Amino acid sequence: MDRQNETGDFINKKQLFISLIFVTVMVLTLFLTVLLLLNNRITSLHQKNDIEEPVFKDVSTEVETNDIYTIKEFEGKIGVYKNGDFQYLLDIYVFTLPEQDKKSLISGITVSTEQELLDILSSYY
Repeated sequence: MDRQNETGDFINKKQLFISLIFVTVMVLTLFLTVLLLLNNRITSLHQKNDIEEPVFKDVSTEVETNDIYTIKEFEGKIGVYKNGDFQYLLDIYVFTLPEQDKKSLISGITVSTEQELLDILSSYY
């Protein structure tokens, strides 16, 4: 009877060992598969990013448009025109400005960029 018990234990230990090896191989296979999939995904994202345009464009390198801005007196206040079309009116009366500014605004101050326009307008505040 001892011999049967020893044989049964031996078979159970052998089956347990084979099962443990099988589970280990399966876990390693799953782990390597996940690593491979992640690597492929990362590679495809890198390739995709190399081809696509950036989300945000660098506007500092864009060519200036040919817009002409004119600042001149309109109904007693400072008016802004773009390419000859009225855009908006500042709530600043021309009569409150120095004489030289009054003369400039009556004849009109012309600039070619929006930044120049903003610089001049900020000087009136």
